[in-house]
Amino acid sequence: MGEPTKENKGVRYFLEDVDPRVIYAIIIILMLGVTLRPLGLPIRVSPNTKVFVDYLDNLPENSVVMFFADWGATHEFTIGTQFRPFLIQLARLNAEKGIKWVAASSTPDGLVLFPEKLEEPDVKKAMSNMVYGEDWVYLGYFAGVETGLAALLKGIPNMFTYDAFGNAVVDLPLIQQANKAEDFAVFMGSGGGELGHWIRQIAVAYDKPLAIMTQGICAPSIQPFIPQLVYTMLTDMKCAAEYEYMIGMPGPAISGMDIQTVVHLFLFVMIILANVMYFTKGKQDTGRND
Repeated sequence: MGEPTKENKGVRYFLEDVDPRVIYAIIIILMLGVTLRPLGLPIRVSPNTKVFVDYLDNLPENSVVMFFADWGATHEFTIGTQFRPFLIQLARLNAEKGIKWVAASSTPDGLVLFPEKLEEPDVKKAMSNMVYGEDWVYLGYFAGVETGLAALLKGIPNMFTYDAFGNAVVDLPLIQQANKAEDFAVFMGSGGGELGHWIRQIAVAYDKPLAIMTQGICAPSIQPFIPQLVYTMLTDMKCAAEYEYMIGMPGPAISGMDIQTVVHLFLFVMIILANVMYFTKGKQDTGRND
């Protein structure tokens, strides 16, 4: 019968010869489409995320939370997305129960990225009624990582004379209320890489409740400490999407998970088609040789 001509080649032959750039173009179109019109695919909340949200909801009135914004630019879509729902929840708890917070960064990246997070429209709107210096304080960057953290927990004035905005920390009402480890109800550490300093300096040294926001690759190093020293952990965009879902504020994390799901399904279908074509072509070649 001869080889199929260009005119009568079927879908299999088209897919065999397709330019890879066509596949990339389809992926880009899928990503743009889902970004503009999120699908809102079902989300199943993991136990870790539920514990994180519920713990904050159950804090006593007028508690003060301390957390560390230590993600870098490469962690924006894994750790950075977790901070949007976190800050919105804290703002709601401030209105409902007078919950306040103090933040600092032990990485230079955090000094740049965290203020940008505060300027996101949803976060800014949620915090619009919070008074700086009374309801929240951002101290800025401190050097030394673990040694700096140890000094900070003994007294904020040990590490900071001025906050990130140039205010004298001793003049801020919130710092007068809470300036050492014993004054805070709960701590949140964040970042990638080695995270043991949060556990050693907070959970071990002061026996204080500690949660950690990190990326999935770091989870195995933290998991053995849950729940004895770390009461829970958030990892990657998946937990951020669950967090957004729990507080009823869909955002970039839920949209990002929709994009990942759609693109992965497309690639899954392409892999199946490629394998089907490979094996059917092999049988046809075998039959032709016989």
